[in-house]
Formats: sequence, C-alpha cells, structure tokens
Amino acid sequence: EEGGEKPSEDLITKKISEISGGPENATKVSTMKFDDVVTLTASDSGNNGKVYSDGAEWRFYQSDNGTLTVTAKEGYTLEKIKVTYTTSKTGILMIGDAQLASDSIADVSGNSVVLAVGNTGTATNGQVKITAISLKYKVN
Repeated sequence: EEGGEKPSEDLITKKISEISGGPENATKVSTMKFDDVVTLTASDSGNNGKVYSDGAEWRFYQSDNGTLTVTAKEGYTLEKIKVTYTTSKTGILMIGDAQLASDSIADVSGNSVVLAVGNTGTATNGQVKITAISLKYKVN
C-alpha cells in the first residue's frame, strides 16, 4: 500500500480514565467497555477491580487471585495486547506462565485472553495498578 505497511504495533490505546467513567475512589468496577468490540472484566473476588485516582487506575490483587479478562465479541480475534501499569510489592501481570511487563506487547490469539496477577518476589500481596490498555484485533 502507499507509504508502506503499518507497523505491527498499530494498537488502539485507551487510558483507564477514558473508559472507567471516573467513579469515586475505591469503587469496584467489574466491567469496562474498551470499545464496541472489546469488553474488559475484573474477577469478582476481594478488592479486585477497584478504581482509584478519579478513575485513572484499575487495581488487581494477587492475594485475591486477581484476573483481567479481555474479550472480543463474536467474529473478532485478539492479536496483540499491551498493558501500562505500575506494580506494588513486586506484583506483575501474567499471561499463562509468561510475565507481561508494563508496556510490553504480547501476541495473543482467540477472542478472549486472561491476565492474572503474579509476583516476581516472595510477597503474596502483590498488585498491579493499570492505567492504560492497548489492543489490536481483527475481524475473522
């Protein structure tokens, strides 16, 4: 195509503050609409999915077996995911057995991906504070 191929990192990026609706601090938000195709869902245990800083930070906790499920509607396949987050007490995001460092891009496939809170240390109270999510998906 004219001007060369688009880079594979051609991701759609949304800040949590854009999609959370800005709830009060410590409000649990179990589902956020990323866009018309993708829904983000926090697991329902403990403090998972609490939103802080005027809706800019979505928190997930290792001690609550925190997971974030990214689901594309029928007819779409997820291709890449990138999550911007800060950690507390050595918490880290995982895709399966692989660590997903903040702002690193992971290749994924299928219409649903589960990210879980793991830990790089020995603490069991790790958490991640997600501030933005970037995705690439395609029509099947």
